[in-house]
Amino acid sequence: METVLIKGPVLLEIKGECNILGVKCKNECIGWESSRIIPVEKSNNSTLSIIKGTSWNHHSHETISHHTKIGISIWKDLVRNVLKQEKKRIIIIGPSNSGKSTLSLYMANVFISHGLKPLLIDADIGQGDLAPPTCMGAAVMNFQEIDLWNVKTNCTNFIGGIQPIGYESKIISSIRQQLFISIKHNLSIINTDGYIKGNGLGYKIDLLKKIQPDCIIYLGNANTDRNLMEFFSHLPRNLKMNFMYGEKQVAMNNRSLMERYAKRMKTFTKFLTKNNEIVMKIDLSGINFINYRDKFYSEIKFLNEFESSNAINEKILYIPDNGFLKNRFVGFGNKIDNDQICGFGLIDDFANGVLMVKMNVKEFDTIFLSDIKLDRI
Repeated sequence: METVLIKGPVLLEIKGECNILGVKCKNECIGWESSRIIPVEKSNNSTLSIIKGTSWNHHSHETISHHTKIGISIWKDLVRNVLKQEKKRIIIIGPSNSGKSTLSLYMANVFISHGLKPLLIDADIGQGDLAPPTCMGAAVMNFQEIDLWNVKTNCTNFIGGIQPIGYESKIISSIRQQLFISIKHNLSIINTDGYIKGNGLGYKIDLLKKIQPDCIIYLGNANTDRNLMEFFSHLPRNLKMNFMYGEKQVAMNNRSLMERYAKRMKTFTKFLTKNNEIVMKIDLSGINFINYRDKFYSEIKFLNEFESSNAINEKILYIPDNGFLKNRFVGFGNKIDNDQICGFGLIDDFANGVLMVKMNVKEFDTIFLSDIKLDRI
């Protein structure tokens, strides 16, 4: 057996049999849109041809046994153990670029092959696949996939930023909401962000207290990772959780800051151009709510209007000038739907209480303003 690492986006021709993230493939062309490096396990008599794309590396299982952390083979026993113990709420924790997203999708595919319907929650608001940056997505997976880019999101929550700092409580409450309102599923897999150092440790402990998973998977180096020991020592003793260790895929997808930025922009574009984007005028007098940093307002005014009245109104969002809103990424939803997002847009202009927005949805009563401005989309 060989493990071949292939970086997307790519179109791959398979002759023979291969296994990609728990999905069996035979004599077919298969591809993925994301820029992730995905491990392909091929039999010795199988061949791979890249029709579109250029990056790949070969590693035999014999090499892997000599401490090269490559492919999903390092997780097979772990996932088998989770299945055997019939865990129902699994959370994956670890630093950035440790393989959390790859493991979560591989685990979901294995569960599906055993007749289960996993709910996959992508709680990484900066590098997620099920929702644009600034948002969290969740999906009940009925079919195996090798790329979350192709998975239809069932539930989207608007957070507002691309870093968890300052949004910790909102992320936790959104995860809890997605766990309870998602359509029927047998178990849940929660993929988290890489914020585990400093205050991130307290954030993760608070997350565990609130959602109470029955299985915690930590990706890291068990012998040297101080975060692991500190994390374990702070867990409440009364919580009934099974702590499992998974190897960190050091060589899998160590993306640079530029690559992470490019991935983020590509995801923004995907969700903004979905469902035929149009330019609309939105009279804010017809909008029930404007949400900014988890607070709801009834209208937007310029700061000089507040200064002239000398009386603050907590229902009004005061902004310094028109530039504050221009190119700002926004979400649209309905208050009655528990703040679920039904579409996205980009603000082009604001004047006289009217927003000009490039958007892909028509029916909504709430606008969610993010902290992110996009100059080139």
